[in-house]
Amino acid sequence: MKRKWMVIALLLLPLSAFAHPGHEGGGYVGGFFHPFSGLDHMIAMLALGMWAAMRQRALLQVGSLFLGGMLIGGALGMHGYAPSMLETLVMGSALLAAMLVAFAAKFPLQAQLAISALFAVVHGMAHGVEIPGTAAAMPYAAGFMLASAVLISAGFLFARKLRELKSQRIAGGVLAVIAGLMLAAA
Repeated sequence: MKRKWMVIALLLLPLSAFAHPGHEGGGYVGGFFHPFSGLDHMIAMLALGMWAAMRQRALLQVGSLFLGGMLIGGALGMHGYAPSMLETLVMGSALLAAMLVAFAAKFPLQAQLAISALFAVVHGMAHGVEIPGTAAAMPYAAGFMLASAVLISAGFLFARKLRELKSQRIAGGVLAVIAGLMLAAA
């Protein structure tokens, strides 16, 4: 029972709703803390980890592909390529990822990997665009990649801990409601 309240308390912490430019610090530490600075990034990565947990042994495949796609997106973002509606795409991908969990969406593995890769490129672009001007690109990318791996793994472990598909779907639904409210408020 205490754990449920701890999760609720964490969700109510005053984090910024969306990740945004102007983060203090750069390098590895700035990159590591960036994914934790916006609920949109956290929801998407936790949900993708939870979605991977619905398929046996998919964490390594989904996680690896996500990190590779995010690195490509990060490079694009660092070089100034980003669609004008990038934040909406990031939040939309978070909502869709959470809905995939809430509805226990089953796709062939290749489709699941393609969806994860698409979300990854979008999130990577956001990380790349938001790199502080004084930050070194490689340490910053290493930081946000490690943090993303932690969040995806945490989502996977959380879903495995829940064990029951119904509980996993409820958790995905909660994430989807939060993401939907954030998208509506944007």
